[in-house]
Amino acid sequence: MLNFLYCCDENYNKQLQTSLFSLLDNVSESINIYVIYKKGFNRKSISEKINQHNKLNNISFIEFNSDVDEFPNVKDSHVSEATYYRLFLDQHIEDDLDFLIYLDADIVCISDPLMDLAHHIRGLKKEKLIVSVTTEHSVTDGRERLGMQSNNYFNAGVMIINYKQWIDKKIGNQLRMKLKSNKKILNFWDQDILNMFFDGNYYDLNHELNSKVSMDVDEKIKNDRYINDYFKNKKLLHFQGKFKPWSLKGILNKKSRPYQEYYEIISNGDIHLQFNWKGNVIKDLVISVLTLDIFSYKKPFRLLVKVIKSLFRKNEKY
Repeated sequence: MLNFLYCCDENYNKQLQTSLFSLLDNVSESINIYVIYKKGFNRKSISEKINQHNKLNNISFIEFNSDVDEFPNVKDSHVSEATYYRLFLDQHIEDDLDFLIYLDADIVCISDPLMDLAHHIRGLKKEKLIVSVTTEHSVTDGRERLGMQSNNYFNAGVMIINYKQWIDKKIGNQLRMKLKSNKKILNFWDQDILNMFFDGNYYDLNHELNSKVSMDVDEKIKNDRYINDYFKNKKLLHFQGKFKPWSLKGILNKKSRPYQEYYEIISNGDIHLQFNWKGNVIKDLVISVLTLDIFSYKKPFRLLVKVIKSLFRKNEKY
């Protein structure tokens, strides 16, 4: 039985639940789930559609309790300190597990990944490697900025971890030492630390298991005919970039459809909309109405009401 891991805080509660439900709704066998969370996370808010799902064998919530002075480069960014929790796995997860499959909370599963994951686990065993991850070709300054010997930099949004080797080789201790001595050069948080440590020594993960989904305007899909082709053969979608599928711009992008459809199920028909600045949302709303983009959404008037209500709600935050 496979073991999945998330690291999360309260700000990503809805995203976590959407990811969890999408995973459970697509796997063909029962799975275990571990969630390392920041103090303040409301465990009781987890939907019963997750807790009672027939593919959930067990879900464990573990409060992060390591003593850390500082998590670098988090303030005023779109990520929280929870992204660093992977560096402390050995202090929170029991050491009798063979493998862990880490997923970012903005991952959405759209097809059963278990067979492909099992294939990569066999590859890890055969090659005697510790992690299987997807090469990130857009990051090209690893050698210069991070002092890496390899040109290969990976995206850590999906990681298959040989946890037995992780424990036996005390990988957590070594990663935390790198964190202490390299805080000032980190652009991509713990992902940089992981790349500095493994330095190209990883088993390559198929892109279908960490399929980058860009929500940028210039990569927007407007025609329904093309959306199914776009998602063909993909298993795990990774919503990267500035615009997320819960922003207004993201919602109006047809690539957000899988995320919003799963969220709609666990929220009993709601639309997930979050934002930082009301001024930007008002501007995006006006533009979407003038360009008629909002009417391309399956329920445009429901979305319009959602946006207006959110604008008048206090403490609406990204």
